[in-house]
Amino acid sequence: MTEQTAPASLTAASPEFSLDLIITCADGLEAPLQTELTSFGIDSEIKSTGRLAVTGGLRELYTICLWSRVASRVLMLIKRKNINAEYDVAEQLYGLAKSVNWTEQFS
Repeated sequence: MTEQTAPASLTAASPEFSLDLIITCADGLEAPLQTELTSFGIDSEIKSTGRLAVTGGLRELYTICLWSRVASRVLMLIKRKNINAEYDVAEQLYGLAKSVNWTEQFS
């Protein structure tokens, strides 16, 4: 299993960090959401039904949250792990959530 962790400290003063964001929308509105994000100057990629992927900083995150009329949620990727469907998925997700240093994320 592979794991990736987001940057330890995310501050507005450090413009060099990058966030992996998942933008959700109602099923079928992926193209209008992508058009809207493009009008904001944000590149995106349709990942699946109702989900677009964006890589950017706080500017992109705040812009989407403030101005998007199509997006439902803006999710920031904190950690990634391949889940094995043959084992207890809930237990694997719980273990992943336990492995995140939450005080570092909300410092």
